Amino acid sequence: MAVSTGKKIILVAILAAGYFIGNGVNENKRYEELKAKQPSDLTQDDKSFIKKIEDGRSKAEEERKQYQLEQKKKDEADRPRREFMELQLAVRMACHDTASSLLKYPDSFKDEQHEDGIDKQEGKDIYYFTLHYSGVNAFHVRSTHTIECYGTIGKVRISRSFLPKLTR
Repeated sequence: MAVSTGKKIILVAILAAGYFIGNGVNENKRYEELKAKQPSDLTQDDKSFIKKIEDGRSKAEEERKQYQLEQKKKDEADRPRREFMELQLAVRMACHDTASSLLKYPDSFKDEQHEDGIDKQEGKDIYYFTLHYSGVNAFHVRSTHTIECYGTIGKVRISRSFLPKLTR
């Protein structure tokens, strides 16, 4: 039977990966054995091997700490945007939930139109969300209502203002 070239390549890749994984395990085992010995019993090659492994480990630890510091800085720089997105979502969900709960038939809730934005009031940034929604009453007449919800940027507290208006 002929073996395809693709299968040969995959087999070689698996063997190479196994070799390098096994080689790393052997180095770790040798390092542990050498560390267990008395320093006076070690040859110069053994000492240089231990130093090489310890240098590699300390370098990896430094890189890990540096990476963690960079990630922390990124997270801190991204925090205001994340908090604003969380506030937006909280205000919108509160507005939709309040609007549908105000209807006698919540299943008839329909989002007709909405606007949102940021407004400065008394030195604070206020996120506002205006929702125009409709629902049917007991006579199956669809009426439109408006609700406005606000959230102060930097705080998660949400306030609502109801502006119902009936249209036919």
